Amino acid sequence: MKTLARFIPLLFVAVMLWGCDRDKDESETTRWTEFVPIVWSVEEDDLVAKPEMLTGDFIGALAEVLSRYGERFRREPGSTDRIYVSPELAADRDLVWNYTTKAQDLLEERRGAVEK
Repeated sequence: MKTLARFIPLLFVAVMLWGCDRDKDESETTRWTEFVPIVWSVEEDDLVAKPEMLTGDFIGALAEVLSRYGERFRREPGSTDRIYVSPELAADRDLVWNYTTKAQDLLEERRGAVEK
């Protein structure tokens, strides 16, 4: 019985330490890539990167869209023109285009609500 009484606290500490390890900050375990907006270009008949779209308002709308769809992202403290996503998301041009379009739509909705 004494052995069991000694073992239970050790087991408790081990479980707590394992749980703490799993709660590491994602920035320690995830590589991040800068998000570059992509839009459809009629002239080029293809998707085109538009980094000039990265304004404070656009990034705010994009952060809301990414959160809504459960995408992980990171904003640089003090920076208003950069947002970082996983390399897998950044490499998926269709998905980046989709999120870019949704962020643009959200900005247009907000502008329309302000004008009314």
